[in-house]
Amino acid sequence: MQEQRRSAAGGGSGYRPKARWLLPPLIFLLLAGLPQCKEAARPYAGGFCSVGSEELNDAMDAWRDDFRRIQGAIDGPQNPQHEGRGNGVAPGALLDGVCEMAAMSRPLSDSEIDSFVRREGSAPVSLPVAIEALAIIVPAKSPLHAVSRQQLQQLYGEGPHILSQVFPELSANAEWAERDLSLHGLNTASDRYRWFKEALQLQNISDRVREESGPLTLADAVARSRHGFGYARPAELGDGLRMLALTTDNGAIMPDTASIQSGRYPLRRYFYIVLPPSAARAPSAATQQFLRYVLGAGQERLAPLGLYALAGSELAQAQQRLNDYLRATTHAIGAGSTPTALPASP
Repeated sequence: MQEQRRSAAGGGSGYRPKARWLLPPLIFLLLAGLPQCKEAARPYAGGFCSVGSEELNDAMDAWRDDFRRIQGAIDGPQNPQHEGRGNGVAPGALLDGVCEMAAMSRPLSDSEIDSFVRREGSAPVSLPVAIEALAIIVPAKSPLHAVSRQQLQQLYGEGPHILSQVFPELSANAEWAERDLSLHGLNTASDRYRWFKEALQLQNISDRVREESGPLTLADAVARSRHGFGYARPAELGDGLRMLALTTDNGAIMPDTASIQSGRYPLRRYFYIVLPPSAARAPSAATQQFLRYVLGAGQERLAPLGLYALAGSELAQAQQRLNDYLRATTHAIGAGSTPTALPASP
């Protein structure tokens, strides 16, 4: 079982229903309310849909619209549905056969992988499909230029937040040395809040951090505060803001496309599409085509959304993982259902 656990790109909630009438009421209502995502006998007779993180809503919508346009010229319109119900619901919906795909903004947990191994006999397959990065942002006139993970831990944890105490190089700056930073973050219900907290390895975010309702509100609040400090996707920066470099063992790294895609910039994460164990279920031809599109021309749709495409060896490895998965499921697909190759998007 440990070997199966290591073979998946794993993380999650441990949601593993034994039978439909034993589902916790909230999860039952969530799953029952998913439009056009109906349970089917295995191998799937439908299920061309995904359940998962709301962080992937924009990407899944953009991919759906583009895929439907391309697919319409081949076999007729296809309309994959995505419901952003949260990472915690995604593994259970996949395991219970509600949809063929679980879109997640974090890896599966050991307990979630174990629930598949116990029921299906093997682990699910996680495909990285996009990269998200967060930049540390300050007002344009701030004297700060770089920040380390330790300094972020001090600021967002329970450490000092007087500028000269966190950034000794400002001790001689009479205008800034004794100033308090105005710290901003997202509210505790946000997926990004949880990711940021875990990335800094903090048990809790300090009460002095002002919770904002959304990313754009956060960026605006930092821009309007002379001593503002916060985090956002690089694409969410507006006028009056700039990004800080992150100080690492390899020097100060700015969050540009090259450093994010290569992994040199550390404050980044993958988005995943998780698939049922290859030995247990056969994805529909439509799902196969959609996955090939996502890891092909679909990567070009990410930049306008503030996300980053996989590149180089990472993209090649994800494509190879998908090809291996599809080959392993061909025994469960009827003759003549091999997916038609999709043309490249303009």
